[in-house]
Amino acid sequence: RVCMNLLSSVEATLIPLTLQQYGLNSEKALSVYGTLTGMAMAFIMFPSVLTNAVSVMLLSSVSESQAAGSHDRLVRTVRRTISFCFPLGAACTCFFLLAGKFLGNFFFKSELAGNFIITLAWICPFLYTSSALLSAINGLGLTTLTLMINLLGLSIRILSVYFGIPHYGITGYLWGLFISQSTVCLVALLTLSHEI
Repeated sequence: RVCMNLLSSVEATLIPLTLQQYGLNSEKALSVYGTLTGMAMAFIMFPSVLTNAVSVMLLSSVSESQAAGSHDRLVRTVRRTISFCFPLGAACTCFFLLAGKFLGNFFFKSELAGNFIITLAWICPFLYTSSALLSAINGLGLTTLTLMINLLGLSIRILSVYFGIPHYGITGYLWGLFISQSTVCLVALLTLSHEI
């Protein structure tokens, strides 16, 4: 957790700096960063309250099933979780794509926030599903693997900040965020399918 927090701090520090390399002044760079993290991400992360609750319950359920040696129950629990989280993410994607501009304008009087919400909508299925999958991996006692998967995702994001933003602006980071979340979700899914 210390390692993840340190790298997250590096990411947060680099974004405004690389936005200035792209050509924005310091005030505009901080404004774009604040709009992304304080406005758009707040909406995208809101449904994760449900998936985080599922993740907490999943952790204990997976641990219990593994301790009892109940492989079928373990597989069934993981499948049910995926069948809840991924459709929830897909539904949120549709909602944010349709209502993103309205949400940005209504709540923040910001067209940029609306555009960010629409762009970030595509990460919802992967974001919500990966949190549950990583919780299941933790439940199997593979905490080192969880760390490595999270580090992989964070490394992709930092690379997108360092190389993407100076050339493509905040769009470079948004693409990196999508690649990061989809990669984490895929690797977590492959890890679980291998372990169970």
